[in-house]
Amino acid sequence: MHSCNHATFNMKGDTIVSCDSYGVLKLWDIRKGAPMVSIDAGPHPGNHVTFDPSGYLAGTFVSPAFRQSLAKDDRN
Repeated sequence: MHSCNHATFNMKGDTIVSCDSYGVLKLWDIRKGAPMVSIDAGPHPGNHVTFDPSGYLAGTFVSPAFRQSLAKDDRN
């Protein structure tokens, strides 16, 4: 299990995006309490995650590589 470095809700409040110490971004369905999508952006830790204003795209920022990964919520 990797430590969670940051997490945030989308605007609707039904999805959480998180990033961990291995650079893995996950979208979580809070109703099910289970991950919907997992993207390995590693090997550097994810430091911050956010949703865009639409709530359908999430991004994580990792350093020192400054990579950017995106996940899309396709439920709607």
